[in-house]
Amino acid sequence: MLKFKIPIILTAFLVLISGCLSNSESLEKETLVVGITPEIYPINYMNSGVHSGFEIEYITEIVNRMNMKPEFRVYEFMNLLNAVETDRVDCAISLITITPEREELVMFSKSYLNTTSVHVVDKNTGIETLDKCTVGVIKSTVQDECATKLKENYEFTLYKYRTTAELERAFDQGKVNAMIVDKLYFEYVLYPKNNNLTSIFECQNSENISIAVNNENTELLNDINNVITEMEEDGTYDNLKNK
Repeated sequence: MLKFKIPIILTAFLVLISGCLSNSESLEKETLVVGITPEIYPINYMNSGVHSGFEIEYITEIVNRMNMKPEFRVYEFMNLLNAVETDRVDCAISLITITPEREELVMFSKSYLNTTSVHVVDKNTGIETLDKCTVGVIKSTVQDECATKLKENYEFTLYKYRTTAELERAFDQGKVNAMIVDKLYFEYVLYPKNNNLTSIFECQNSENISIAVNNENTELLNDINNVITEMEEDGTYDNLKNK
């Protein structure tokens, strides 16, 4: 009889171990890959090698409430939506404005911020319009589209840059004497570094900022929207925004 008991006990032990391993694996949180462009203090930036800012805390809270963990992947802004469209990331967050053209490429969550674009110059130059100026923008942004349309009514030279650092450097070196940038970026980044800067024009159109999601991932979009609503109702959104 003893010969038969040993295999039975061993089998039971293996089943028990297998079950423990399965439970352990099920406790592991799934990863949500999030594309970002961390160039906008204090909204989305790097702090001593750590992703920081309102957007980072916001998307992290959303992902945690979905019982997942975020993995951040950095892209230049001009490549961010393509990363979503081609499934290299699950979603993206980096002051992404909803536009009809972008809605053909990706889906958007409920809006979580509103902003607009401003025309920025050094007030010591006396520049009052973009006419005859050299204007810098970040490539593939709403400001890029805005500048292209403005060229129909104004005569100026347009330069497009890949990153905010390149744009700022071009302005500081005099390669461009005006910039079209996001209002939040002007208020939180540019002006604190140089209070000689001024906005000579603010676009009247409000820009809705949202999280971009792949067109095929309706389930993820619905989950994100449900959590956004939950965070708005329980006060978490306001707490993060007002930090």
